[in-house]
Amino acid sequence: MSNDKIPVFQLPLEHRSDFARPRGLLVTGDFTKYLDLKAPSIVCVGDVVSSYCIRISKKYNGKLILLVDGKTRRTRQLGILEAKGIERLKVENPQSTIAVNVYDLLCGLLSSHQDEKVIIEVQGEEDMLALPAIACSQIGGIVVYGVPGKGATIIRVNKWTSYEARSRFLSLVPKLVS
Repeated sequence: MSNDKIPVFQLPLEHRSDFARPRGLLVTGDFTKYLDLKAPSIVCVGDVVSSYCIRISKKYNGKLILLVDGKTRRTRQLGILEAKGIERLKVENPQSTIAVNVYDLLCGLLSSHQDEKVIIEVQGEEDMLALPAIACSQIGGIVVYGVPGKGATIIRVNKWTSYEARSRFLSLVPKLVS
């Protein structure tokens, strides 16, 4: 394997509309009142969603993971979230993929016994990372992801949502990309 290629799970074009369909509770505006601050983890996927989630970081004592790429709707640059006392990690995740190393990182963070707060800056695109966040969260965890032009979807992880997320990996194609 060449050093400049990374292993990913890629979303085939024929499955994009299904993956784009919101699941869970779709909320417009400030959704933070819908978040259970007793949940074991909250994962926020997307810059706009994460800007709301950062507001609860001082009140929330569980594991908080924010996934951002510095853009909204893939074009307009947003400032990467600034927050004191929150660890920052940088990863590469190409568009319409889930990089295997990012999947491993996210699942490792979600399975650890520490209640850490982490901002993961994604070079590429973070949209698909909602899938491993749901698949790897423990029961009772919350995953919030943005739905462009519609709002945010809030998923309370249970056996069914976890199973559905894990089974959706079967429609992804393993590849090596530059």
